[in-house]
Amino acid sequence: MADIAGADAFHQARGNVDWPTTTADKSAALLRAGDYIAAHYNLKPTLSDAEQVRLDNATYILALELSDDKKVPALRASAPVTKSDREMSGAFGGKIITEYGDAPIDPYPDVTAWLAALGVSTAPAGIIVGTLSL
Repeated sequence: MADIAGADAFHQARGNVDWPTTTADKSAALLRAGDYIAAHYNLKPTLSDAEQVRLDNATYILALELSDDKKVPALRASAPVTKSDREMSGAFGGKIITEYGDAPIDPYPDVTAWLAALGVSTAPAGIIVGTLSL
């Protein structure tokens, strides 16, 4: 189970200096990460020890992203820039034109990849109907 001591060890080992310093901020970040995972991933009810470590690690890295005082590059996926151009006019004028592609459906694809092995399929079971002729 993801906890503050585990999160502290995880972030210290990886040199994540932006992990919050107060217990309240750490606890809040872990709760936000756990809430996000529970709301967006259909995980198996029982996990092996190795699977629990994988879930805890995903929780810890997502908690860093969801902490209030983070100053790290976003883990969150963003819309790709498809075109960037600069138009110049006059001696001091000019404007930058930037076009973006569609925003990704999954804002945390790395977390999804880490948790993929822990999920339960939510796809409906299919039924094949046919006839056999001889």
